[in-house]
Amino acid sequence: MLARKLIVSAIMQNYSPGGVATHVYNLIKHMEAYEFVIYAKQGKWQKIYKELDNVKYVKTGWPALSKVKKEGVHIAHFHAIRPLLVSLLKNMLNLKKKEIPIVVTLHGLPIRKFKIKKGLFWKMAYRLKRAYEGWAVRKADVVICVSESDRQFAIDEFKITPEKIRLVYYGIPLKDKSTIVSNDKLKLRERFHIGEEDFVFIIPARFHEQKGLDTLAKALLCLETWLVERKIKFVFLGDGPMFKEIYNQIGGLPFVKMEGVVPHEKMPEWWSIADGMILPSRWEGLPISLIEAGLFKVVPIASDIPGNNEIVIHNKTGLLFEMDNVNQLVERIKSAILHPETMRQLANNLHALVIERHSIDVMITKIKEIYEKLALNSID
Repeated sequence: MLARKLIVSAIMQNYSPGGVATHVYNLIKHMEAYEFVIYAKQGKWQKIYKELDNVKYVKTGWPALSKVKKEGVHIAHFHAIRPLLVSLLKNMLNLKKKEIPIVVTLHGLPIRKFKIKKGLFWKMAYRLKRAYEGWAVRKADVVICVSESDRQFAIDEFKITPEKIRLVYYGIPLKDKSTIVSNDKLKLRERFHIGEEDFVFIIPARFHEQKGLDTLAKALLCLETWLVERKIKFVFLGDGPMFKEIYNQIGGLPFVKMEGVVPHEKMPEWWSIADGMILPSRWEGLPISLIEAGLFKVVPIASDIPGNNEIVIHNKTGLLFEMDNVNQLVERIKSAILHPETMRQLANNLHALVIERHSIDVMITKIKEIYEKLALNSID
């Protein structure tokens, strides 16, 4: 154990609600022995980090590495490639000088978007992005991958040596909060204007191309007549650049509710009244929403993509469908509604997987080991 308190700078894309923001919050909250300085672009969750006792500063923007070191920080931990790249470029004149140990966590790889697009432009754009992102990631001392698929991508495409990579699955607090609010399930449904007998799907996702909500919208339009005759609710929890577009398509459907962004501390209420969740993403890292679904025994329907399919095993821990395949998604939704007993068994299986593999204690232990090993050479 280090004699002095370790100070870590957590640098992420922005303070907007989402999986990365949730992960960073959980990480800091459960590492009370360390102090943190946080940098990110503005977002709605900026205030929640200020409330953590072990956070020294919450700052806006992406700093040069030299500036981070001047804050008395011992390790710079980046939670996205873009801020890492910007910090390196701002520090360009000092690249040969070792300013501070660098950790970068690959929370999924948005570069996958460039790979799945068709055409010469996207092929060239992918090669360019792979070149400069790979350069930035190779400057890190340790690369944390949250899924096996991201670890393999980092080796194959970014040319990261396997010895530099640590596979650290997302961990969440495993105290089953559903037991705390389950007794209030009927009251919560009444408060949210949801019927006692309704089958409730929640969609906790940002309205962004990545999340594939346009595919879900098409599926719900295909199911409109079939769903109107049943007690079903699809509750969208989030906002984003595609909100208006999706709302105009399905916001008026009687079985659709759009609740906007839900505060982090209120999500257990929604999980406790949900029967299923849908995640039709086009690319992911390792979605925390799927892990939370497992904790609360909520069965997921998810796109069959890297990251999702490391948690959702088809017909074992949930249902998978081919990315952007509207007809297949329609069938999965029908199957979930028509076979509730089978879905409950899948949810129980997912719960067991989460309990076994996604404890926050395991995640924190692994990250502590990384921090303290690097810090031995950075603390005077």
